[in-house]
Amino acid sequence: MYHKEGMEILVHPKFRKSLRKLPTRIQEMARVKIDQFLSYPNHAALHVHKLELSVGDRWSFWVSYEYRIIFEIADKIIILHDIGTHDIYE
Repeated sequence: MYHKEGMEILVHPKFRKSLRKLPTRIQEMARVKIDQFLSYPNHAALHVHKLELSVGDRWSFWVSYEYRIIFEIADKIIILHDIGTHDIYE
């Protein structure tokens, strides 16, 4: 769990597992993008958008052109659910 400017960040075990499997370079990029998201959640470079899923209120932002982070916001809590290529949308 992380805290930043009144927001609490929870990291789902699936996110941790997926992150560990990624190349080190992508892991580092993900940390930078998470910080950027926390500071400027609507930054154009993140391409934040709501997902059209059948379950839950999930969102996504870009780590890179290939990699995405799926998250959910509930009150002042951000839950990072998963990270990976477009395959995580399936």
